[in-house]
Formats: sequence, C-alpha cells, structure tokens
Amino acid sequence: MPTRTILIACLALLGGCATHFENTALQQKPGNEERRRIDVAQKERPQILVAISGGGSRAAALGWSVLRELSRYRYPSESGTRRLVDDVAIVSSVSGGSVIAAYFGLNGADGLDAFEKEFLVPDNMARLELDAIDPATLIKLAVTGGSRIQIEEDYFDQQIFHKRTFADLNQPGKPFVILNATDMASGEVFEFTPARFDDICSNFDAQPIDPVC
Repeated sequence: MPTRTILIACLALLGGCATHFENTALQQKPGNEERRRIDVAQKERPQILVAISGGGSRAAALGWSVLRELSRYRYPSESGTRRLVDDVAIVSSVSGGSVIAAYFGLNGADGLDAFEKEFLVPDNMARLELDAIDPATLIKLAVTGGSRIQIEEDYFDQQIFHKRTFADLNQPGKPFVILNATDMASGEVFEFTPARFDDICSNFDAQPIDPVC
C-alpha cells in the first residue's frame, strides 16, 4: 500500500469523533455588535466585492492572486494615488477560500506577501500527514477527545492565525469579511456575522478563527 494511502487512512481513523467546538454564550444585550461599516461617502471611490470559492489550498491561492493584483492597480484620488485593494468593502468566502479571506481581513493588503511565505510555499499536506502519525498528536487527541480536524485547526492557528478571534476581524476600518459554512444536515448556509451569532445566542467576538477555516 502506498505511503500516502496509509497516511490518509490514519487521518480517517483519527476522525472517529466529531470536532469539538467551545461555544461562548452571549452575555451582553441587545446582542453582538457589528463594528465594521461600508463607507459610501466617497462617491469617486468604487466599492469592490470579492467572492472566493472553496477548493482547499488552490482556492486560497486563487483568492490571494486576485487580491494581490488589486493591490498593484492604482488610480488618482484626492489624496494622490489609491490602490484598488483599499476599496475592497466585502469579502465573502467558503471552505479553502476562507483561509485567505480571514487572513486578508486580519492583515490587510500589506500582509499578502507574508501569506505566500506562511501558507502557499510550505508543503502543508506533508506537514499535516506527519502530524497525523506523530505519537504526541495521537495521545493528545485521545486525551482531549478531538478529531483529525483538530490537526488542521492547530496547524492554521500556529502557521497563520496565532490564536486570533473574530474580535480581531470585527473592527472599524476592516473589510467586511463574511466566512460561510454549511449545515451538513439541513444544507442551510451559516454566515459568521454578529447578526447570525445573535440567532444562536453565541458570542461572535470570542469565536476563534482557525476552526472556521
């Protein structure tokens, strides 16, 4: 049996338990605060909406390429020249596309070069496969009741998100990033926004970013 097949089988075995999410109950009233705003006061500026599909690291790479190209194009404005990427008002994403969407929301256009080095250049699959068969990882998952998804979450956290939460995305001046997921049972789309978290009485700002991506 090929080595890669064995490693994938190990990952499947690790997935015997469901992923554990720690829900932080919403305490404040009237609910979660949306701090981001779409500025329409400047009529000469475009409002750019970016949608990034799923597809693993390839989707993240495609989204990164689009955002990087937008950062290279400039146009004259009252304050001099302005980058098109600075006019990105909304980013909506799913699955692998949410990796670059969240990264862009946290670090802005100036962090795009770092994303290439931190996520696109390393062999992420090889790292995940090695972690999957690491005895320390197996013991940790057995003790905590975690699943193979926890390996991916830990990798994202260590590599690019560094324990940041949606509070870091939900700030004035940040692009309106909407990470989307799907309820596997009902097929219903769930948007990671303050208003949607009100519906489930959950604290939006306290939610870690890495499990979502």
